[in-house]
Amino acid sequence: ISKQTTIFMSMILPNNALFNKDDLRRIYYPLLMETLLSVTVGIADTMMVSQAGEAAVSGVSCFNTIQVFLVSLFSAFGTGGSVIVGQLIGMGNEKRARFASKELIYLALAVSLFVAFIFFSFKESVMRLIYGSVEEDVFKAAIEYSIPIILSLPFMALSSSLTAIFRAQGKTKSTMIVSTIANVVNIIGNAVFLVIFKMGAFGVGLSTLISRIIMAIIFLVLVHDRKLKVYIDSLLKFEFNFKMASTIFSIALPSGLESSIFQLGKIVTISTIAACGTASIASFAFLDNMGTFANVTGSATGLALMVVGGQCCGAGEYDQAKWYTKYFLKKAYVSIFVTSVVVMALLPFIINIYSYSEETKNLALLVTYENLVATILIWPMSFTFPQILKSAGDVTFTMIVAISSMWIFRVVSARILGLTFGFGLRGVMWGMYIDWIVRATFFILRYKSGKWMEKGLKKED
Repeated sequence: ISKQTTIFMSMILPNNALFNKDDLRRIYYPLLMETLLSVTVGIADTMMVSQAGEAAVSGVSCFNTIQVFLVSLFSAFGTGGSVIVGQLIGMGNEKRARFASKELIYLALAVSLFVAFIFFSFKESVMRLIYGSVEEDVFKAAIEYSIPIILSLPFMALSSSLTAIFRAQGKTKSTMIVSTIANVVNIIGNAVFLVIFKMGAFGVGLSTLISRIIMAIIFLVLVHDRKLKVYIDSLLKFEFNFKMASTIFSIALPSGLESSIFQLGKIVTISTIAACGTASIASFAFLDNMGTFANVTGSATGLALMVVGGQCCGAGEYDQAKWYTKYFLKKAYVSIFVTSVVVMALLPFIINIYSYSEETKNLALLVTYENLVATILIWPMSFTFPQILKSAGDVTFTMIVAISSMWIFRVVSARILGLTFGFGLRGVMWGMYIDWIVRATFFILRYKSGKWMEKGLKKED
């Protein structure tokens, strides 16, 4: 066994480590709790709306895919801002980090307002274009759900940017607390609008809108605290620097393209699933919830790796960045294995909570079991691992790999396996697993080449 592996396995921190074990715990566990809560609320949403019938579940599921696409257009600014702010903190230049944070908020708000206006104006046309063959009651539920969700996008953009600012300086406990408050409001809102007022899919969306407004307001209050390394003086005091904005765009644009085109590919994939029938759409909604819950720890480790990796790369400590990458990757594999096994054991009980037909239940269980096995084997290398590349600023490469793999392998394979060969939803999911394997292979090769270490922010930028 190599010396490096021995050090890793024995959990001995590198010399002059930027983050000790307590630091790593303070960063990781709040992120884990925040991600877990968010996923749990998402599952609760689906369970609650399922009481209104499969059409409502399918409608929410359909527009949720579009919602993720919309959110990705401006959440990329959060990613870009997090990388830049983290690297500036690593350099010890907190003044520039504060200025970059302010510009990040302006850019994210501008983009989100524009996107919200466009999609609110053409929501029905977009839905008809993507889900033209979907049943009419499913389409109606999707439109009802879309109205408050689109109105919430600017608040989501503001919260996303502020969350990135807090995470970049390791203040993950703050983001966890704010997220908890917002999610509790969301759950209460769902109970009120669905159970008491019987508002269906629209009620779910309205609850989300209210929770996002509250979340944005709380973050705006907290970010003015001068005790923070990176705080905001006054958003109303407009300051803008084109060089800093272009630096943020240089990270955010590839991230945005990666996320948005990736989500566009998922929308195309969902349209393939829609062609398989309402049972397949509802089964995918169940699979999506269970799969997301199973890899919640992998998502949290990826976010933590982004925080830690950004500061290590900003300080020029690439050996430490590599050590922390191995640390978080090991944590992702072990924790995903545990959560996936637990979810597998609970699936027969959880599926009975959903108001599904027997056909839908059987299909949902089958594809979810297959998904959990693939998650254990492949997911960490496909989604947790590339966060170290992004934290170093190597976002163009990850964008090219993600987009190419999505469209060449997932989208095409899904249609061939799902529709041409008649495997339905199972075939669509098999195409997705092929995509995971391909992207993981390219990310590993890039990491071993060392070229990602040449992409960091320079002191003179």
